[in-house]
Amino acid sequence: MIEETSKTAEIRYELEAEGFRMTKLRSALLEIFAHGEKPFSADEILTVLKKNDLSVHKVTLYRELEVLADASVIRPIHFHDQILRYESVEHSHHHHVVCVRCKKIEDVDVGDNFDAAERKIEKKTKFTILRHSLEFFGLCNACSSASR
Repeated sequence: MIEETSKTAEIRYELEAEGFRMTKLRSALLEIFAHGEKPFSADEILTVLKKNDLSVHKVTLYRELEVLADASVIRPIHFHDQILRYESVEHSHHHHVVCVRCKKIEDVDVGDNFDAAERKIEKKTKFTILRHSLEFFGLCNACSSASR
């Protein structure tokens, strides 16, 4: 099984204090997201679980992901490619670059100017912005080189 981190132990404690039962699947999901450096699709999570000898039905996985999202442990990520992915809320808000061919995903830093732009948009539109989505789509270096 995946080794528990101190951060995962803290999240586990908080969930248990809120009345959540800590099943093998929930524990494994906490570890996957603690060690994950990219958003995971349900299929990718199932692959990791299987490698760790934990077999679970996809419907059960989706139910558990929803529970963890409702508990603000993970958040869903939509990349407009019809594949819902999830990542830990422990990662500060950030953006991604996505390869449209191989689906490789990397975090990208858009800098402090984006925060200033968001405040400017709020001021100009009189909207209170609660969240936003900014993702970049293209070809990674490997896919770009392969198409030449």
